[in-house]
Amino acid sequence: MSRKKLVWIFLVFIISLNIAFIFIYTSQPASSSTHNNLNGIAWKSDGGYALIVGDQGTILTYDGSDFRKIQSHVLYDLLDVEWKPDGSYALIVGESGTILKFNESKKEISEIKSYTNTYLSGLCWKDNDIAFIVGGSGTVFRWENEELTMLEPRTEENLRNIAWKSHEDYALIIGSNGTILREYGNDTNFIQLPKPNLNFSNYLFSVSWNPRADWEPHSNYALIVGEGGSVLRYDGNTLTQLSSGTNNWLTEIDWKTDGSYVLIVGTQGTCLEYDGNSFSAKASATDHILNAVDWKPDDSYALLVGGDGTVREYPSLGIDPTIVTNIWYGELFALIGIAFAILYDAVKSRMKRYALMKHLMMNGDVAAESAIEYSHAHVLYKVKIKNNTTSPISDIRVKPFLPKELFILDHDEKTISLIRPNESKTTTFELRPRGECENIDIFGKVSYYNADTDSYREVDVKPKTTKIICPVLRRKKIGEDEWQETVQNLLKLDKSMDELPISGRECFDIATHVIKDKNIYMLPPKIIEKEGMFRGITKFYCEGVKGLKYAVQVEVIAGPAKDLLSKLIINIYAENKESLIGFYYSILDDLEKRMSEIGKDFILMQHVADLTIKMKKHEERQKDIYGGYEEFKRLQAKIDKMEKEKIGMDEKLKSLYELDAIYKLLAKDLMKRKAVDVGQGEKIVEDELDERYLVEIQRFKQAYELLCEAEASKAVDIKDLPESGRKALLLVYFNAVEIFIREKLKELVPKGVTILLGDEFGHINTRKKDWEERWNNLSLGSCIYAVKNNKYIFLKNEEKWDKHVETLMHTIRDMRNNIAHPSKKNPDAALVRRKVYEIIKELTDVLRER
Repeated sequence: MSRKKLVWIFLVFIISLNIAFIFIYTSQPASSSTHNNLNGIAWKSDGGYALIVGDQGTILTYDGSDFRKIQSHVLYDLLDVEWKPDGSYALIVGESGTILKFNESKKEISEIKSYTNTYLSGLCWKDNDIAFIVGGSGTVFRWENEELTMLEPRTEENLRNIAWKSHEDYALIIGSNGTILREYGNDTNFIQLPKPNLNFSNYLFSVSWNPRADWEPHSNYALIVGEGGSVLRYDGNTLTQLSSGTNNWLTEIDWKTDGSYVLIVGTQGTCLEYDGNSFSAKASATDHILNAVDWKPDDSYALLVGGDGTVREYPSLGIDPTIVTNIWYGELFALIGIAFAILYDAVKSRMKRYALMKHLMMNGDVAAESAIEYSHAHVLYKVKIKNNTTSPISDIRVKPFLPKELFILDHDEKTISLIRPNESKTTTFELRPRGECENIDIFGKVSYYNADTDSYREVDVKPKTTKIICPVLRRKKIGEDEWQETVQNLLKLDKSMDELPISGRECFDIATHVIKDKNIYMLPPKIIEKEGMFRGITKFYCEGVKGLKYAVQVEVIAGPAKDLLSKLIINIYAENKESLIGFYYSILDDLEKRMSEIGKDFILMQHVADLTIKMKKHEERQKDIYGGYEEFKRLQAKIDKMEKEKIGMDEKLKSLYELDAIYKLLAKDLMKRKAVDVGQGEKIVEDELDERYLVEIQRFKQAYELLCEAEASKAVDIKDLPESGRKALLLVYFNAVEIFIREKLKELVPKGVTILLGDEFGHINTRKKDWEERWNNLSLGSCIYAVKNNKYIFLKNEEKWDKHVETLMHTIRDMRNNIAHPSKKNPDAALVRRKVYEIIKELTDVLRER
């Protein structure tokens, strides 16, 4: 037979195979578009759609024809979901204490703090106001009137599922080791039923009461299913074991609304019917595990979900999987035959290549080694990756693992785009210690793409040990000569802080007090004050409890007192690298924190003073603008109040945004007096932005409303306003941009990560309760540093950010700061508008999508 004929035969076979597949799956839902395991399903009470949850934070809706993905903002596996009876919202539970609330009207997810790390695997509603949640280690929660309460643990066993008996005062809870509880919903009142005598490890997975119990007394029982095909029947007094006819694990059950029969699903595609008398098996057309089942409220069909994103409809479950298997066998034999007849030589060549690949996989195709070095005040963790294969590897990701409470890591992960055969590359992480540690193992993991196997692989980086000594200090008196002789034999690090906004004397006093407070002896200082100039030098000495020597020298230099600018120079000494780095940061962290607070107070007070002078200068013209003496008096009283708070201030101002607050108040009053039409502003915004950019900013309601107000304010004759009024109206544009980028970045932040903001701004740890409050105070400048230091989280087009968008962001920040400064000239309003619309478009294009 000719090759051409064989090719045509092969094409006919492939076409026939596709027709067969279409025939098999036409009666079933379209693909769920995920390969994550699906673990729970619940139909809304009106049957409008079902909510499906699964691994890695998967949440889907299914309306009978289409699937839609809901962003959960979590990466934990979600295990169960139940709708509130009135359909207003659904509760979702999962790993690591995850509890989510799905708002039906807004289609939004919010997180409910459980303050537990155990998994939560089952929930049910008692009525429209009360629900119960169960999980690992006997955990039971009560959810009532939007408040979560943890009840006393019922048992040490893991609890899996709960079902409340209709019109009764108790529920059944089941779990590991044959655990069955009668639960009454309060702290202490529950009963543990005798464990059933079953021939397996007794893990029970699901429980459900027969709904016919409401009108047929003989149907007043619950079914419990579990490991090894076990089925138990409980009538309120007695447990009876039933024979299901299978040894597969049975994972969940759900009764038809009329109670005529129940569906039971399990491993290897198991699907059973039980009518109260006998079991019958149904072909589910899948061999994946089925984790959950739920009948649509109108009983028209049930939906089954399970492993690898499987979704099936009952009763039209399709053709038995054995038929599909036979088709696959036919395809395999056809491919083997055609390949042997047409591509014999190619097969031989590929077999040689496979042998080489197998050899490489058996002997290791990529090697990763690590090393720890010390540079100045940083610990450097270096990872060297060598490609021993005969082809390039790509998308190399290096991730170190270390105690986050002891070190600040400059990057959570670093990438290398490509390593050629027999080539090696090294990536370096900077670790800044923030706690005492000894003999800490730092290890890592390297993942990469191997083109030969068309797959991603991982290599472990063997641990390296480091230690940082944060000493317990004790004062020791020492003379000047002895101090000089001692430090000659010690290692040294230095730090300089320039242009501190305080006098030399105050800077010197603060620095020396901070160091003395650490139980360090201070030698007599040398201070020179002449013609307004200041220079102060002093030395410190102490020893650790193990006798290690430590020393510090502080020098402060300042010009004339009226300049209020000082320079602080610190030299820090210790006997070895480990103790030097620990001692360096124990001194430096406290000094930097104190000096940073002073700088913020000084800048804020200076801005408020400048603003007060500028606004008083134009008070007569402001009277006319506000349209009445009473409104003007209100603003004047606010200015007077600020002056009084500034005089004799002993602590920092309560708010870092007092300046912006006054401008916002002024802008609001100006627009109110001129009867600004916000609807006109909305029309202008729609004309300026294409549809996709308009939709994007409309997602952030506050930013969109501010932008519309800013455009509507063009009706105010800016030329006739005092300088402060013009500034106030122009700043509304920048307030809109600031909220837009801050909220857009916030929705991209994964749960549990630490967002680095750079040395000046620190970081935000999303595991802390106040992280959202801190995030909501980020300025334009802080947002720039958030993106710059966390590109892998926020950017989808890093090249465009580096070449253009970052520079544009700095331009807008500087323009905004110039406008806010009372003594600087305003830019042209047309330029402001052009830049604001440009950054909205650029950020939409360069940032990742939620």
